[in-house]
Amino acid sequence: MRRFLLTVGYCGTSLRGVQKQLDEGVNGKACSVHGLLEKALVHLRPANPPELYISSRTDAGVHALCNTLHVDLERLPSQPPYEPEYITIGVNRYFQKTKADIRVHRTVHVPPTFHARFNATGRTYLYRLAVIRPEADLSQCQSLSFDALIPIGELHRCYLVKSPFDVEKVKEACEILQGSHDFATFAGKTGSGVDTKRTINQITVTEGRPLLDPAFEPLYSNLQFWDITVNSRSFLYRQVRKTVGVLVALGQERISFDDLHRMLSIPSRDSWPSKAITAPPAGLYLVNVHYPLEAFCFPYPDFSAVDSWEEDKKL
Repeated sequence: MRRFLLTVGYCGTSLRGVQKQLDEGVNGKACSVHGLLEKALVHLRPANPPELYISSRTDAGVHALCNTLHVDLERLPSQPPYEPEYITIGVNRYFQKTKADIRVHRTVHVPPTFHARFNATGRTYLYRLAVIRPEADLSQCQSLSFDALIPIGELHRCYLVKSPFDVEKVKEACEILQGSHDFATFAGKTGSGVDTKRTINQITVTEGRPLLDPAFEPLYSNLQFWDITVNSRSFLYRQVRKTVGVLVALGQERISFDDLHRMLSIPSRDSWPSKAITAPPAGLYLVNVHYPLEAFCFPYPDFSAVDSWEEDKKL
């Protein structure tokens, strides 16, 4: 039996998140990332039932440029062991046939001690904001709906935000949030006894860009894109989306820095300001899961996993 690390990307719009659901496929219900990957691996006909361990859970509607998982696969005695390339090609062929919005980018043979979740040293997320410019033509918008301003290429790929939006305040708030804090105010539902202290290694806001060339879509002239990037070893449930919601509320002057300091100094769900909302999942992307190179070292001279992971990081 061999253990493999798979790096996968997916568009989360039509998926039910990462975690496997008990009613998947019943009455046409959408599937999870876990469920789809499991079905694809079963399609390779391993001798053992594949048991997946995914590094990072993402909610329904959240996308991933790179999520990771490990799985042990064994072939029948009459067949040679699985090779990484065979798994990548076979799983993606299954996704093509089933029209699933998920792809395996790389498969690597890793040591039997490797764990996709516990060996991870960090995770990086990106949140894309599309801010409506103050000078935007709003004549095509009805009532308070601004859906007419969303370029079709950005549908379910960003968070449309109204002006005013003070990006300098957002940058100042990022500096406050960076470091170690009790983020209980920024967490979704958590079980009793869960440690809500986390360390944000880095959180930045930088000018973003559209997914398509604006020359092909005049609606882009109404929008200014901003990218919020955040890195930490781990995050609380919905912590990133709630953090972005607070940053947007600050940028729009719906809440103050006093509100932000209260959220950090009195960590509690009761400290959540009523004028801040959790950012929607559509703008959130899991960019990368980080590992130390020693996690890929076999107890015997086999450096193929290390070499493959180094090449993967260059892509």
